[in-house]
Formats: sequence, C-alpha cells, structure tokens
Amino acid sequence: MSWRFELTFDLFRIYLRDNSEKANISSIDAITRAFQADSGALFYATSEGQFRFCLAGAAFPITLSSSQWLLSISRQLKKDGIDTFMNWSPPGFDSTVRYWMSTPLYASGSGGGFVFLGRNSASWTGEEGASLEAIAGVVSEIVDVRDMQKAEMKTRKKVEEKLALTERRMGRFFEHSRDMIYTTDALGCFTSINKAGLELLGLSDDRDVLGKTFADFSPSPDVHDWYFQRIAQYGYVDDFEIVLKNKDGMHVFCSETAHVLKDDEGQILEIQGSVKDISDRIEHQQELWKMNMELVQTNSELQQTRDIIYKQEKLAAIGQLAAGIAHEINNPLGFLRSNHSMLSSYTKTLQTVCSTLHAKGDPFFVDLSRQNDLPYVMEEIEHMIAENDDGFNRIVKIVSNLLSFSRSGQASDLELYNVVSGMENTLVVAWNEIKYVAEVQRDFSDVPPFYAHGGEINQVFLNMLVNAAQAIGGQKRSEKGLITIAIRQEGDVAVIRITDDGPGILPEVKARLFDPFFTTKEPGKGTGLGLSISYDIVVNKHQGTITVDSQPGSGSTFTITIPLVLHGLSTLE
Repeated sequence: MSWRFELTFDLFRIYLRDNSEKANISSIDAITRAFQADSGALFYATSEGQFRFCLAGAAFPITLSSSQWLLSISRQLKKDGIDTFMNWSPPGFDSTVRYWMSTPLYASGSGGGFVFLGRNSASWTGEEGASLEAIAGVVSEIVDVRDMQKAEMKTRKKVEEKLALTERRMGRFFEHSRDMIYTTDALGCFTSINKAGLELLGLSDDRDVLGKTFADFSPSPDVHDWYFQRIAQYGYVDDFEIVLKNKDGMHVFCSETAHVLKDDEGQILEIQGSVKDISDRIEHQQELWKMNMELVQTNSELQQTRDIIYKQEKLAAIGQLAAGIAHEINNPLGFLRSNHSMLSSYTKTLQTVCSTLHAKGDPFFVDLSRQNDLPYVMEEIEHMIAENDDGFNRIVKIVSNLLSFSRSGQASDLELYNVVSGMENTLVVAWNEIKYVAEVQRDFSDVPPFYAHGGEINQVFLNMLVNAAQAIGGQKRSEKGLITIAIRQEGDVAVIRITDDGPGILPEVKARLFDPFFTTKEPGKGTGLGLSISYDIVVNKHQGTITVDSQPGSGSTFTITIPLVLHGLSTLE
C-alpha cells in the first residue's frame, strides 16, 4: 500500500501549496496515475459559482453549464461513497471507456469535487474502490483546511481594509475638524493637536504646543489642575468650561470634553479630548443679560400701565355686578315706593271708617264685619304694611352697602379697615353672581380693625368670590354648590380662607394662576388680570400672602393673610 501513502502525500502537498484551480488538474493527474486508470476526470464548483471539470493530462479546466455539470455527476448526487458503472464518456471526450468508478472527492462552499476513474482492461475491484474512498477522505480534510485558511485570509484582508479606511477617516476627521482635538500623556503633556487647536491658540506649528500642558495656555492654572484631578478620578469630563489664553494674550471661552485610556492595571496611558470655542455663546449670553436688564425696566413701565388697567378692571367688575343688582332693586323699588305710600294712606282711611261704623253700632256693618272677620283682615293689613317697611329697609341696606363698597374703592389712602364688614359688603355686591349657583357658609371670628386700603382688599374678595361662583356655575349642576368663608386672627395676621366645592384647578393652570393676562375663560369673559391684581394688592401693597390649594375634582381653597401692622401702624393707632 505504499502507493496509497505516496498518493496521499502528493495530494497533501498539491492542495496545501496551491489555492488555485491548478491544484485540481494536478490532483486528477496524480490520482489517475496512482490507480493506473486509462481516463480520469474531476468535476468541481468554484467559489465564484462556476462549474468546471478537468481531464487527466489536460492543461486547463473546462467550463460547463450547470445542467451539464449536474448531469455528469448525477450518479454521485444520488448516493454517498463509491459508485461503479460502465460505458461512459466525459463531456468533450471522443471515445467511450468501459469500466468506471466515482466518489465525492471533497465538499467546498455550495459545490464540491467529484472524481471519476475509467479503464477498459478490467472492472474495478472492491479494494480499489475502498482505496479511492480513503484517498477522497484525506483530500476532503485537506481542502477543508485550505478553504478555512483561504476564508481567514479573506476576512483578515477585509478587516485590514476596514482598519485602513477607518484610520484614513479618523485622520481626516482629526485634521479637518473645526474643534480642537488633542491627546496628552498621563502627565497631561500634549502629544498631538490638530490644525483647529493651533488656530484656537493663535499658533501655526505644533512644536509650540507638544510637550506643554493646558496650564501653559490658561490664565488660571489652578482651574486646570482641578480639571486634571477630576478626569484622573472619574475617567472623563463632559462640557467642562475653561478659559484659554491664545498667543496674543486674549481669553478664549471654551467647552472641553475628554476621556482617559487606561491599561489593565488602571494606570492612565493617554488622555483624548476635544475643545470647542464657545466665545460666541458667552457673548450671546451677555447680550441676553443686557436684554434682561432692559426687560426689568420695561416691566417697571408695564407695572404703571397695569395699575391703569387695574382701575379699569375694577370699574368694569363693579359696573357688571351693579347692573345685576340694579335689575334686582329697580323692579320692586318702583312699585313699592308708589304703592306703599298709597297703601298706607288708604289703610289709615279704611281703619278710620271701620272704627266710626263700629262705634255707631250699625247692625248691618257689625253683621258684615263678623261675617268677613274684618278685625283679622285689618290686623293682617297692618302686618303687610310692616313687611313692606321691612322690604324697604332691606333695599336701602343693599344700596347702602353698594355705595359703601364703591366709596371705599375710591379711597387710596390707608384707613382703619374691618375685614368682616368688608367681606359682608363684598358679598352683597357679589350676591347676584353667587345666589343662583351656590350657598354661602360664613365662619367669621372677631378680627380687630387694621390699617389697609379697604377698597382694594374688597376688590380681592370680589375676585375670589366671583371666580368661585363661576367655577361652580360652569359645572351645570342640578343642585347648588357651597362657598365657605372663614375669617380668623392667627398671631399678628388676619387669615381669610375662601373655599369652593367646584371642579378644582389643573396643575398646569395652577402654576400660572397669578400670571398677568393668563385666563382659562373664553374670549370676552375675562382679561386674565383679576388674580394678578389680587396678588399685587395682597403681597406688594399689604405685605401679605395669597396661596391656593386645589386638586382637580376636589374644589379650591384660596388663603389670604394680611398683617395687622402695616407700614409701622398698629391696630391700636
């Protein structure tokens, strides 16, 4: 069997030394010689998907169509191992060979190699078939190793090409970046810097930078020392603002981002970073600061304008409510004034006539009086007149409170103010807005009078009460809501809490509740100044506080605190 060993060695040498198709030509020649065959053919598919076969003794392979190739190896596609058959001629072969045997030689990619041996002298023996199958097993392993090496070399080449491309891209990025890109060693000394970095520092040669540290280009070296400690501790810095000094001594405001590279033991090998010139942004911020100062001045002017609007808002609110009150008052007032006077006069006349007739004892009158219970009727008439008198008094009180409210609103000087009376007067004014949608529950305690702008405090109460009524009214309930007003003295302040069981306030609305011109009402229903003005009156003019506690669906509570001592004046003065 020495010939099998020699053939195996030859094939091993052929396939490992040659990755081209020539290896298949040399291999079929060697196999044909070793088996003393008259003809030999090797069918194979290339890695590019081409179908070829080599004849023993030929100088080059022949290309076949896929159908020709498959037809030729069809016997081997049906079963594994050795196959024997008779009277066959390979493609392009002139004569027919009598005895053939074939077997898969190797598998590679989507195809493989198939060896065919033919002779005319005698049929192939089982021992010869076993020898060919053994040789094929060796070749298959050799080709597998070769293909793996070939694939590795191809992969390595692709990786090397990608690395080279990445290196070129990084090189272009480094050189053409508009931001300064640099590297330093573990001590912070520059080891590289790009063109943009040199321009930022006002330099043209990197030799003026390499070997130096940021401290050499910083007006405050201590700041950079702190930066270096930070990056050494955490391994990176993001958007670290620094100031660099260029060649001309001018300061450049910058933002630095950097990270460190460490070895397996955690020691710093290199620092890589970039620096962006943010001088324009800093200049823009300075412009914004200047604009903010101008806005402060504009806001002061707006405050004066708002005071004028406040007066207009107040007059508009009183006018709106006064119209409703006037409607309620004028109807009864017209006929009460005329009828009450006449009724009183007629009643007195009637009483005189009845008394005279009763005194004369006229039988007809006495009998008629008894039948109609005239004494009771006369007594009831007196009660009705008395009730009319009470109605007049109530109307006079409403008008008096309205006039009191209006007169106090005109006063701008500090005056002794009774918060309970002020709330009662305001309720009268606001009642036309409240009475159809809510009940009012009072919880008042005595609070000593204190100096305040009474009319303006009443305006705050009016805004709160009207807002509460409108919030409840907007729910379109079948029953009335509830507004609770509590007034207390807590320490040296008067505390007023106005609570409604309305829909509550959304968080995003609550955050802007006191902003000027912010309103949730539909256009034409509000200017958005009511609560803003209320805040100004309580906080700025009376040194108090105004807060709101509300959750959606749980109603709202506005709490107002007003000091009992204002501008050095006490309640006892």
